[in-house]
Formats: sequence, structure tokens, C-alpha cells
Amino acid sequence: MKCINLIIILLIAFILQSCGGGGGSGNNDGALLLTVSATSVGAGKSLTASATLSSASGRPVNNLTPTYVSSVQEVIPNVTDTKGTSSVGLSQVPLTTRNVRDTPVDVTIYAVVDGIKSNEVHVTVNPATLSLAAPADATFSQTSTGNVCTGGIVRDVSSGASALFKDSTGQVISGQQVTMSVTSITNYTTGDLITFYPSGATTVIIPPWPNSVTLTTDSNGTAFLPVTIDGILPTIKGSSHVFVVNWLATTQIMGDAGIPIQYTVAKQTMVTNSCQ
Repeated sequence: MKCINLIIILLIAFILQSCGGGGGSGNNDGALLLTVSATSVGAGKSLTASATLSSASGRPVNNLTPTYVSSVQEVIPNVTDTKGTSSVGLSQVPLTTRNVRDTPVDVTIYAVVDGIKSNEVHVTVNPATLSLAAPADATFSQTSTGNVCTGGIVRDVSSGASALFKDSTGQVISGQQVTMSVTSITNYTTGDLITFYPSGATTVIIPPWPNSVTLTTDSNGTAFLPVTIDGILPTIKGSSHVFVVNWLATTQIMGDAGIPIQYTVAKQTMVTNSCQ
């Protein structure tokens, strides 16, 4: 009879141990499976990360708070699900991407809770692109008479600067405000002159720098700024006047979480005037 009672007690203990429960796992013998709603996303956009937690016996574990860990914090910050896993062991959080410039960034993400680490997933965060076409370099030469040139001022450039804005998928963005600036003129000499003609108006660009104008992209995603550049002519044969116009284009978009994402691009135009 004692032997039968002992067998019954051992059998009950085995059954209780096998059943497990829906609460915290208390050890790292369970499993945590991580998935994401997208593996490629634009900068400033959000994706959903989902983690399912189960015990060693395969039963869902609830009321635990996984942390989602990112390999690139400045692009996708770590997030902890303070709501905790549900009755079916599920945790879901939005992951909002931050600023990415120039090239895509690959981010590795995993979840961890109660000593259990999930599988890793890879998410590529793609930037929008802002490109700037500055006026081409210009050269003007004046022929001397008796080793002297008449000098004066010459119009070296009569064209324009243009900026093109595309989203992370390569689609052009219309109606986007873009600020174009002359941030400085290297080797500036009094008489060197840049003039903007936005929407038929006239803006003369002189020190102090920077000088800016804000434009709106058209249906092709382009903001065009008519520009002229005038430069001083040297008067001594064999001499030259070289100056460089430093351009900057900037624009900003708002991410899903109200986080501003700014894009900038710089270019230069070199002007060479000489007396031959």
C-alpha cells in the first residue's frame, strides 16, 4: 500500500511540473520569436515589431516586458514594451526610425526578456535624397593691350541652380520647401556679385553670408533658382581673379513620431577671370 501511495505522489508531482503556467518563465529555458512588419523602411517611418514568448513546454507566457534592442541607436532607439506580453504571449511595439543621410543603414534588432533572447532580424532604413545642381564652373579671359587689360566686371554665369528631392523609394516629391543658400564666396573681392531671381524678383547676394531663398518643388520634384554671377576682371597681363561660390540646399520632412528629418547638400561653382 505504501508503494502504491508513493507512486501516486510521484505521478501527481510529474503532472504538476509538466503543466507549466501562464505567468513569468522565471528562467531562460523558454523561447522568444521576433518578427517585423517590414525589413525595408524609409527614414522617419515606423514599423511594428512582434515578439511571442513561450515556456519550455511551449505554453504562452504573459505579463513579461520584452525590450527590443537595436544595433544602431541613433537610427532605431531601443524600446521596452511596458504593456507586457498578452495572454497568448504576444508583445507588439512600434519602432520609429530616425535620421539617415546619404546611404541606407542596416540595423540588427532582437528582443530580450527574463534572460531569453530572440532571433535577430535585419531592417534597412533608407534615406530620402536631396540633390543640388549648382551653376557650372566659368572662365573668362580678356586680351591685354600693352600688358594691360581694361578690367571692369564681366557676367560669368547666367543660368541657375536647381534642387531635386526624392523620397526613400525614389519617387519625386512635389510641394516640398527647399532653401538654397550662398553660404560664402571664397576669395571674394568687392565687385563680385551674385543675383538670385526667384519668381521674377531680384535678390542681390552680398556679404554678410549666408544669403538664402526658399523655393517649392514642382511636379517633377525640382526647385529651380535663376542665377547670375558677375566677377571682377584683373587689369595686369598674366594675372587672374579666381573665386568660388559655396552653395547649400536644405530641406526637412517630419517623421511618423513628429521627429524632424533634415537633408542638406553642398556644391561649389568656381569662376576664373584672367588678363592675357
